[in-house]
Parts: sequence; structure tokens; C-alpha cells
Amino acid sequence: MENWQISDFAFEILQKLSKEDREKLKTFLEDLKPGLNKMNEIAGEIYEISKRDKISVVKILNKIENYVFSSKMNRREKIEEARHFLKKLRYPFFTAKVEQLLEKIKELKLPPNIKINYPQNLEKKELEIKIKAKNFSDFKKALDLLKQKVPLIDEIFKVL
Repeated sequence: MENWQISDFAFEILQKLSKEDREKLKTFLEDLKPGLNKMNEIAGEIYEISKRDKISVVKILNKIENYVFSSKMNRREKIEEARHFLKKLRYPFFTAKVEQLLEKIKELKLPPNIKINYPQNLEKKELEIKIKAKNFSDFKKALDLLKQKVPLIDEIFKVL
């Protein structure tokens, strides 16, 4: 990534910050080297959190850096962890609900041929259950398993 540079959007955000916050965010983005879209998302989330919570960008980034840069993740994993960390800060109720949903889905212990999907934005209270079957017997086994899991599936609907 030799030609990496700050996006126009991130540059605009940097201009709104104090000198200390600006330097910290610029260094953070340079170290992380996200693509343009993820850079815009990260810079925007950090700016919004700092304004909403009335805390400095430096404080936010110190929390993220302690978590992200202290581990032996690759660049892509660090970017995803930073994004996830920021989502938790920016949308605590939403991320808690998603984590609760994922935990309930995990409790089902479904085989790989059965997938449960939920709306990304959680606006709709519906689940999508996908079954992959090679024959009718496999399909029937999947249905029978789902019938056994109805109480747990009901719990998932309650989380929605």
C-alpha cells in the first residue's frame, strides 16, 4: 500500500478536530491503512462518538489501540476489530442485541446445512431459515431437528 492516502472525507473530519486529536487520528489511520470506504466509516464513527459523548478522539483511540494493536492480528483483522469496537461504542444497544442474537443462534448447535439469518438492521422481526438438502431424507432430518429446537427458536424471536 505505498500509495495510501487520507480520503477527502477523513481529511474534512481531521480539519474539525483539535491539533492533538487530529494528529492522533491521522497516525491511527496511517498505521491501520484501511481502504477509502472503511477509512471514511472509521473516521466518521470516531468523530460522531467524540461529539456525542463529549470525549476527545485521543481517549477513544487509546481504547481502540490498546485492544487492536496489542494483539497479533493481521491488517485486515485489525481493521475489522477497530470497526467492531467503534460500532459497540456508537450503537451499544444495537450491538448488544446482535451479540445476544448470535449467542442464541449458536445455542441451537445447528449442522452446517441449516443456516439462520436475521435482518442486518434488525428493523424486521423475522428470521430466514435455510436448509440445504441433497435428498428428501436429508430435508426431513433437517425439519425434524428444527422441530426439536422450536423452544430455542422462539427465544431468538423474543430477542428480535
